[in-house]
Amino acid sequence: RDNRRQVGPRMKVAIVYHPSLPARPFAFSVLQTSDRGLTGSELSSIEYAQHLTGLGHEVTWYGAVQFPALMHNTPVMPYSDAQMSDGNDAVVAWNTDAALRAGTGNALRILNMQVSDFGWCQPGWEAHVDLFCPLSMSHAQHMRSQTHISSSQWRIMHNGVDLDAFRPGGPDGDTP
Repeated sequence: RDNRRQVGPRMKVAIVYHPSLPARPFAFSVLQTSDRGLTGSELSSIEYAQHLTGLGHEVTWYGAVQFPALMHNTPVMPYSDAQMSDGNDAVVAWNTDAALRAGTGNALRILNMQVSDFGWCQPGWEAHVDLFCPLSMSHAQHMRSQTHISSSQWRIMHNGVDLDAFRPGGPDGDTP
């Protein structure tokens, strides 16, 4: 897209939607039209992968898929094929630390938290996370009392809006 550009050095990133999370297998060929639907967590992991790919990074999305696929130039792989230690600069896990407990090599280990508690994380999860990313300041304030992770490890990662699919304003495009 015209509004996308390379930001910083090109990075190799694994984005992981762990199959232990409540999910049904993804069908990427009909993702936007399937009766299956998507949760906000699922959709955000997919959108982050697509956006980072659009910025020029080498991104692979891992999750509950049966076969490798390509999603808007982003490789999609079954979680069983996840290679967390395969030269990744960062491993970004959604809602659970499970993938970050695997050998991630020297990768930056990021936990993107889309839910309001650490119920899907194992005790001691903080030792496996370099950055913890709640999705808003109010979400961070809510989560603060549930963990002892250092303030220096917190980064807000807001979910965004795909401006190719959504245009703010009224039916004629005017701002209400």
